[in-house]
Amino acid sequence: TGMHNSELLVMPGQTRTITATGGGTRDWYSDASTQDPLFTGSPVTLEGLIADTTFYVVQTEGPCASEVQAAVVDVEPVPVASGIDAPVFVCGGGEAIITLVGTPGANAQWTTPSGTATGTQLIIADFAAGDSGVYTVYPFFGSCFGEPVSVAIGFARPLLFSLGPDTTYCLGGWYTLTIPAIYSDPVWSNGTESYALQVNSDGYWTGYAVDSNGCAVQDEVYITGIDCGPIIPNVITPNGDGNNDVFTLLGSEGFTLAVRIFNRWGQQVWESAGRDIRWNGRHANGDALPDGVYYYEILRTGWEDSLTYTGYVHVMRGR
Repeated sequence: TGMHNSELLVMPGQTRTITATGGGTRDWYSDASTQDPLFTGSPVTLEGLIADTTFYVVQTEGPCASEVQAAVVDVEPVPVASGIDAPVFVCGGGEAIITLVGTPGANAQWTTPSGTATGTQLIIADFAAGDSGVYTVYPFFGSCFGEPVSVAIGFARPLLFSLGPDTTYCLGGWYTLTIPAIYSDPVWSNGTESYALQVNSDGYWTGYAVDSNGCAVQDEVYITGIDCGPIIPNVITPNGDGNNDVFTLLGSEGFTLAVRIFNRWGQQVWESAGRDIRWNGRHANGDALPDGVYYYEILRTGWEDSLTYTGYVHVMRGR
């Protein structure tokens, strides 16, 4: 005699058949010593098995009997998927890890927006809009499949911010980088946690934040320090024509300007302080000063040191 299928894999309660080939009588037993007969014939239909079982068969033809042969039936539990561990949404370009949570040892067959896959875990390294949708998994042992479960995964497009183009700062001062306040969790490449950062050294600076979709976003800018001082006018014509009416000093970040103006007799006629300075050729009391040469003294103070600039400005109202 011979076994057509000496080892079977079935699910609990599944109906299967086992077949012993050859002629004569084929008797089936539950034990190898053939003391406990079960049924006669071939094929034999098996129903309602819930545990691994071995059946033994002997072929008898006339006075001859075959050796005892075994038919092993492995009963695999029905795999159960209790759920899918997956994110509700994934930011564009991010990584999605999607995992079957179910019967230990079970494998998984997936249907996804982009096709099918096998394995208990899916990893999508660069998640795109086309990867969003419904993911369905079928747990299985061999040919035994459990009930499917599904999950929907959305796509979120990151909302990027800009730190602006590469730029410069004046040595001794700084340049302020800003992450817009609509973002959360701002942090900079030097570890500073704030929306604004005062930069006073050369290099690449990166800002990190989280947008309103919950996506991590960043931007980078290169900043270079340069020597730069105030551009000081040497003449103004405050005649109200809108052209060169004001003595203007434009400062830069990180510096404060303090200016004093003196007449030809050394008397102070005006003073002011701030980042930018504008003098319209009038006395501190508001009176128009006469045409002439005025002496200025400018103190420029940065975070490292101070510099003083002195010189003359001509006030010519008739021009």
